[in-house]
Amino acid sequence: MGAYFPQVYPDELIYSVLARYHLHSGYLYYKDTEQDLFRSKQGRVDKEFVKQLRPEIVEQLTKNITMEELLEKHTMYPFYGRFIDGNRRNKAFEALMSMEGDFSKLFCVPQLRKGEQRYMRYCPLCVRNDRKQYGETYWHRLHQMRNVNLCTVHGCCLIDTVVSFDSRESVNLVSAEEVIPLGEDISGYVAYYNIPLELELVQYMAKVFIQPMDRNSTVLVKDFLHSKMVGTAYLSSRGEHKYFHKLWEDMRAFYSGIAAMGNILDGHIQRMLGGGRFVFSEICMTAMFLQISAEELAGMETPIKTPEQLFDEKVMELADAGMGIKAIAREMGVSSSMVGMAVKLGKMGNRERKYNTRHSNTLDWEELDTKMLPMVKSAIYDLHGNGEKRPQKVSFYAVSKRLNIPSHRLIKMEQCKKEIEQHIESIEQYRARKVIWAVNVLQSEEKPLICWRICAVTKLEKEEIISSLPYLKEIAEPELYEIVLGAL
Repeated sequence: MGAYFPQVYPDELIYSVLARYHLHSGYLYYKDTEQDLFRSKQGRVDKEFVKQLRPEIVEQLTKNITMEELLEKHTMYPFYGRFIDGNRRNKAFEALMSMEGDFSKLFCVPQLRKGEQRYMRYCPLCVRNDRKQYGETYWHRLHQMRNVNLCTVHGCCLIDTVVSFDSRESVNLVSAEEVIPLGEDISGYVAYYNIPLELELVQYMAKVFIQPMDRNSTVLVKDFLHSKMVGTAYLSSRGEHKYFHKLWEDMRAFYSGIAAMGNILDGHIQRMLGGGRFVFSEICMTAMFLQISAEELAGMETPIKTPEQLFDEKVMELADAGMGIKAIAREMGVSSSMVGMAVKLGKMGNRERKYNTRHSNTLDWEELDTKMLPMVKSAIYDLHGNGEKRPQKVSFYAVSKRLNIPSHRLIKMEQCKKEIEQHIESIEQYRARKVIWAVNVLQSEEKPLICWRICAVTKLEKEEIISSLPYLKEIAEPELYEIVLGAL
């Protein structure tokens, strides 16, 4: 790698930074840049995420921010990862941290319809501002959000370039400066949709997109939206039935004229509210229609009790006060049969509810935290390996699986949570531990310490071992580090 590496601009895709490096590197051929940037020839360019970068490139990118912040602020991770369930989101983020994996599957990235094309886009007014401030323009993340056709800052139409998102058509790095017209006349490309609601919608989506993400959150978007539908025409009085089709029809009328709504079917809404669909734009459109603020949607908190429980408790409260079924029905504006069912369930479940209340009140998280801490430390020690067993990567999921308890419980225990967080490591750090273990195994078996043997025992490629060398140097004995270096 040359001495030059570009600074990362606000809201810039990592792909864009790498493309600007290629543009300014002076290389005639993309393959020369590829050798500078990627750990292997299989490290294909990913426009929305990032794959198999060399450690020295990662070091350049993370000079001023952490790797986690880099991924959250300079990839499309918040767009695809915000609303998928917690366990899947954490697994996907771990893969993203290691820069390995099929991100389309991990993040449930929607497939393009047959014959549909998708290209990198730009706002002409943002381009003009970029060139004035930085001397060049770049690929903005906000311009690449699916189903967003307006610039959230200027309100003008985004313009397609010739750079396709299809990696089969464009496998190299193409900077925005190369393909977007030069000169002041670029402002002539500006055009606006005269639909104020669409601008409001894209600004709402942008606000959700840039909000910080809580990767420890276990709240499901279906449960959050369910709780926000209480008192609307789209949820039954007791809360057990959702009226998907009515919600879809009212949304279609509300968003009339907005192209994104035309692609949403009533079945999509049903799957989304059932927890089987996680399309960012559809969730945002539903939330904005239900008058949920962007901050609420990004933070997603649900009440302790479900709408059904709240309804039943209200019924039992009125019944205990001496009101009859018909009087309660009139008071609450529901049918007598619904009230009768709630009273019946309330009487049947009274003993169980009392037990659950006592149990939840006596559950002492601090005491449980203190009790579980030694077991968590033991689990982490086992995951690290004792020299004989293959080491495993430490994560909330791995510890919870070993202890056979739900991971969300560990997150509620402060001491246990901190202990696990202290041992969470990057994929390169984990590989370094595997290399140390493999060398010790080979030495104990008195086998020659050569590259292919280390690769075979660790099940790592040579390039992957090389990427772990900076961490290996930190944690291994100098003699062992030199042995590995010589073997490579």
